Amino acid sequence: MQTLSITFKNHPLFEDQMIDLNESEIILLIGDNGIGKSLFVEECCLRGGRCATEVTPGNDFPEAQPNTEITLSFSEEDIKSFNEYLLKEKINIKIDTPTTITFKNNNKNGNLDFEVNNSTYSLPNHPKVFFNNFFHEISSNNMYEDNSAYENFGSGFILRRSYMSKDPIEKLKEHIEQHPNPEEDKRYIIDSIKTLSGIDLSRFVNAEDNAIGHAKTYSAGEFQIAMNSFYLALALSETKESKWLLIEEPENFLNPKLQKEYIERILYAGFSKRKTQIQKFITSHSPYVVQSIFNYEKNNSKLKILRFNKKEDGKVCISDVKLESATFNEINYLAFDFPTPEFHNELYGDLQEKAIEEKKNNGYEEKFDKWLVEKLKTKSLYTWKEIKKDGSIKGNSRTIQTYIRNSIHHPENKKNQPYSEQDLKLSIESMINLRRQLEETFA
Repeated sequence: MQTLSITFKNHPLFEDQMIDLNESEIILLIGDNGIGKSLFVEECCLRGGRCATEVTPGNDFPEAQPNTEITLSFSEEDIKSFNEYLLKEKINIKIDTPTTITFKNNNKNGNLDFEVNNSTYSLPNHPKVFFNNFFHEISSNNMYEDNSAYENFGSGFILRRSYMSKDPIEKLKEHIEQHPNPEEDKRYIIDSIKTLSGIDLSRFVNAEDNAIGHAKTYSAGEFQIAMNSFYLALALSETKESKWLLIEEPENFLNPKLQKEYIERILYAGFSKRKTQIQKFITSHSPYVVQSIFNYEKNNSKLKILRFNKKEDGKVCISDVKLESATFNEINYLAFDFPTPEFHNELYGDLQEKAIEEKKNNGYEEKFDKWLVEKLKTKSLYTWKEIKKDGSIKGNSRTIQTYIRNSIHHPENKKNQPYSEQDLKLSIESMINLRRQLEETFA
């Protein structure tokens, strides 16, 4: 299954809007912790409890509303699979393609209704049982399964990173038993794990029978990679249908270098057995992961970056993010709303180069500041107090951009008031807009 678009109406968390995911093989989700990125993926795959009357325990999201509607569009092949599901549920309808399906609450029985071509039909069971067949989740939650992962430690407890749940081992056995050539399939999955993880798996794979075993000597980072690679290898080995794949925060427990290497292994992994498409949803708070994904997809249009922002009314707005160069400074600002002096320097330098291209002496501070005034249609409202060699003070009228630039480059000058984070953000935003305008002009 692949979600081509999703539309929210009267959703308790997300504002009313349509998100186009068509042609997107990788959907990178960024935003604050707990803002609803994973929930968004569940709604895309109709696995969440928000549209149904069920409320997922343990979170502080608003409860489902009776008039919530989620409209999804799928590919022609996926609609065929859904028609087969409807047939099993004894619902006498065949959905034609292409079309959209709107799911909404049935207040009488607590299940879902779905609407197609202005006709409404009732589902006797929640369809997430059906959609679960096409969904795989790769996260640190896979590392630990039950209470045996905890050890008493004084008045508290510690999490045993050496513990491996039995769940993946059982999944491997079940998968292999169903395969016509069990030994070949087991070898394929274990080789896939080695390829994906890129680490020494001698402690993870039993050399005697090539079985998945305990890893008592693993660090938390190695353990995370090994377990996630295992689940991903299982997902990749199932070749029949297209899949949704949610990879949550692959950077957990990993140093920056390993973050980059691991996400690149996931992105570039090619497995001969898989012939159908996987739609990858990736959540991350790491600029290293974001940069690696951008560099992987920067030459085509298969990447979509969605940023989640909470509005004053509490609703979450989802918007596209367009990265231009994907430097760490740009990522921290555009992806994570974190303005830095380094990004301000980067933008200021870029614009100064463009000014010099127009006229060589625009490189001088006063000339460049006047260029900014002209291009930004603003005024030099800030006074930068310059300390001369003889100790005298000279006041120079400057734009906020040059004032902040001088503050960054001359921290020894204590005669000027420090700029605020709001000033920094305002200056950065104006320079981003100007850079885009100039690029469009000369495109």
